[in-house]
Amino acid sequence: MSATTDFDAVVIGSGITGGFAAKELTEKGLTVLVLERGKPLRHRTDYTTEHLPTWRMPDRNLPNRELYAKDYYIQRQARGFDYTTLNFWNNDRENPYVQAPDQPFNWFRGGIVGGRSILWGRQCYRWSDLDFGANRRDGHGNDWPIRYADLKNWYSYVERIIACRVTPRIWHNCRMANSSRPWLSRRSKRRSSRASSRAFRAGGSPSAVSLI
Repeated sequence: MSATTDFDAVVIGSGITGGFAAKELTEKGLTVLVLERGKPLRHRTDYTTEHLPTWRMPDRNLPNRELYAKDYYIQRQARGFDYTTLNFWNNDRENPYVQAPDQPFNWFRGGIVGGRSILWGRQCYRWSDLDFGANRRDGHGNDWPIRYADLKNWYSYVERIIACRVTPRIWHNCRMANSSRPWLSRRSKRRSSRASSRAFRAGGSPSAVSLI
């Protein structure tokens, strides 16, 4: 990459939001620069703990309290945090963030290219009007300026790209995609992976640059 390259857009972070933004922009022909703090992650090759049996893990995957308290005092509270995913999480000691004393919050962050898209729980729920209107009904915060009808087509658009497959159901407070297949099949997983790879080859292919 030339030091004098002109970019049409700069995307901060390669997670679910940033990665999808880079995909959309490059497919429209823009030259995009993606800035990512996390370390590189090679698909499959770097999933070193995938399918690792518990008896082969240190202390049979019991928490290393001393290490977690020192380096992962925020991340350890996230669902899915344990030895098998440790390498994917942000190191809180090396990358702290500022919290107001009277308004603490937990910021769960990935520490690899792809961010928390690597750590998601394989479930995608559509917000319904019950969710969008919760603030107005409860009297907290600001009312959302949009409702389900405004996002319905966009939900479908994203679900097709990520090969989201769920049982067709519409509950009062939970709308789901229209499909008869309950989970991602092997073919769907491969298709989703290929779609992500194409995003970084299409148009002005984004350049991932580490900030470390």
